[in-house]
Amino acid sequence: MIMRNFVLLTLMITVMFYFISCNMNTSKVEENDYDDFICGPLETVVFFIPMDGIKDSEIEKLKTEFQERVQYYHPGLFVETLEHFNTPDSCINSLNNKIDENILTSVLENNFLKMANEKAVNEIIFDKKHYGGCFIIGVTDKNIETKVHGLEKYKIPDGSEYERKQLSVITTKGPTKKKDLWKLAFHEFNHGYNGIEHCSNNSCIMSNYKGKNPHFERKDSLCLDCSVQLIIGD
Repeated sequence: MIMRNFVLLTLMITVMFYFISCNMNTSKVEENDYDDFICGPLETVVFFIPMDGIKDSEIEKLKTEFQERVQYYHPGLFVETLEHFNTPDSCINSLNNKIDENILTSVLENNFLKMANEKAVNEIIFDKKHYGGCFIIGVTDKNIETKVHGLEKYKIPDGSEYERKQLSVITTKGPTKKKDLWKLAFHEFNHGYNGIEHCSNNSCIMSNYKGKNPHFERKDSLCLDCSVQLIIGD
């Protein structure tokens, strides 16, 4: 709790100086260019997709927890739900009944990404010039696997396509408990949307658990280094 309060205080101070800087720079903007001047946090929309056997009540709980917890780091955050989607047979390995994460993210991209961006811009955000993009997180109750850590088929509780930076898939199967699902979603959101890599700090929510129990019950925030990276970038 002390660590979390320290991180939040640091974030508040950083954001405060950011706004002060913005206000100082505003006076230098020509009047004709004012409409193009943007200051403050960008508006981001996270869309959850309930998949396979995931219940609406589970998604609503995840949405609420994600919104409440991540709002500290993303003041301009909106969290919405897209329509239910069943994983196509083409994404499932017939030998072990596990979802191939790489194939599934491509399917989600083709079916949802364009529509999600249009929905965000036309129905959700307040200012198109303030739009920072959307991020899609599919939530399934099936096992997923991917090629990582030198293995062709590596069972994982989550997965992001870094080069897309707009898609991820997480599952309720595996070592992550349902009550910690928002942490798993936040972990992947930081990978894909914020570009934050794995952290060596075992108390940070971005630590690399390599398919083992992430012990999310011991973590509920980013460490100071990852928090600063989130705000100011690399």
